[in-house]
Amino acid sequence: MIEDPYKSLDQYIDAGSDTIIVHLEACKDPLRELEYIKNNNVLAGIAINPDTDERLLDPLLDYLDYILIMSVFPGKGGQSFITSTLNKMVNIVEMTEGRNIMIGVDGGVNLSTISKVYDTGINVAIIGSALFNTDNISQRYQDLMNAWSFNLSSRSLS
Repeated sequence: MIEDPYKSLDQYIDAGSDTIIVHLEACKDPLRELEYIKNNNVLAGIAINPDTDERLLDPLLDYLDYILIMSVFPGKGGQSFITSTLNKMVNIVEMTEGRNIMIGVDGGVNLSTISKVYDTGINVAIIGSALFNTDNISQRYQDLMNAWSFNLSSRSLS
């Protein structure tokens, strides 16, 4: 998260970014920033912190290609998943129904939270510490995929 991301957008655009996600809490004028990103043929996204009201996204939905829900507060890896963000995920999935907006979650996703996260209907889980803070990354990746796919298969059987 950078303060006043508008000042840095051209750096990311010039570097060839295909998607730029700005934090709502860091934006002075989020609509202006999203329009600028889209007017430069880059996909536009917004990230929101765990304590930010998701209804603040309502006036921005027509300008979004991506929403990133932070399930921890930005700044430090290895934080515990904030369970109350699951409700935010469900609400955002409902708010964006019928729109082509990718929804991601970042923070605290691990073997015990991955299924709950995907149960909300989000598209992408970003996993850091739960994957890289292990001796066997390949096995951990497989365990995470199995935890998620096990949950998918048990839902389809019921």
